[in-house]
Amino acid sequence: MPRLHEMPTHLNVEDTLLGPLTPGQVARLAAGLSLAYLTWDQLTVLSDPLRAALACLLVLAGVLAACCRPAGVGLDAWAFAALTFWFRPRRLAWARSEPELCDWRVLSAPDWAELDLELGWNIAEADPRRSSTGLLRS
Repeated sequence: MPRLHEMPTHLNVEDTLLGPLTPGQVARLAAGLSLAYLTWDQLTVLSDPLRAALACLLVLAGVLAACCRPAGVGLDAWAFAALTFWFRPRRLAWARSEPELCDWRVLSAPDWAELDLELGWNIAEADPRRSSTGLLRS
């Protein structure tokens, strides 16, 4: 009979895919390598040393994006936070908005405002055939 081994699931650790790399890190590394290959293969109008330098920069960017995690957060998350900070307004000011006049205009009186309501406790007094619940007695 095979021995059962219980895997702990409460460690809060990411799974590794290739060696110490997590799936997200492998994806970032693959993206950097793909862009480097695309640069080397498709930018034939540039000279070979310039294409090689661009490809090496993209490989370096992919490795940094995959492996460098300051404060436990990836560089892509830091870049997104920086762009969000850069493009958002520095000060927020509250201002009362002007109401739309068409929202306040009464088009017609609603039907429920014109209903004649009867009280349930008053029905039994008005009609002796009705019980206190308002139902007719036979």
